[in-house]
Amino acid sequence: MDRGEEPVATQAPSGGGRTVLLIEDDADAREASAAVLDHLGYRVLTAGTGEEALAQWEAARSEIALVLTDLMTPGLGGEEVWRALRARGAEVPIVVLSGYAPPELIGPDARGVAAWLRKPIGIDELGAALGRALGAPV
Repeated sequence: MDRGEEPVATQAPSGGGRTVLLIEDDADAREASAAVLDHLGYRVLTAGTGEEALAQWEAARSEIALVLTDLMTPGLGGEEVWRALRARGAEVPIVVLSGYAPPELIGPDARGVAAWLRKPIGIDELGAALGRALGAPV
């Protein structure tokens, strides 16, 4: 490094290869979010609907470390999905990522949501929130 050059801060991926079930109905947003999660070091399973998410859960429940869901999805919405997962014994953190933020749902709540994130969200903010939800030091 030449004198006068500032060191570039880089953040190592924090996912550690853990699997995230990503539920997002918008195909472009789903693809972009999956790429970000991959960059953060997560393995990603995707679903475009709540019904697809429940099928993914049944197929890979032992691998899934966290569920990241949009609130508004066709068919079963985010809240119905996390309630169905809890009813099926899922004990993984559930993080809601949405452009909508009803006041009664903001932040962790008694219905089993580890975090509520507003769209749009930055990569570092997402990584930190997922790390906290998974109990990792941030």
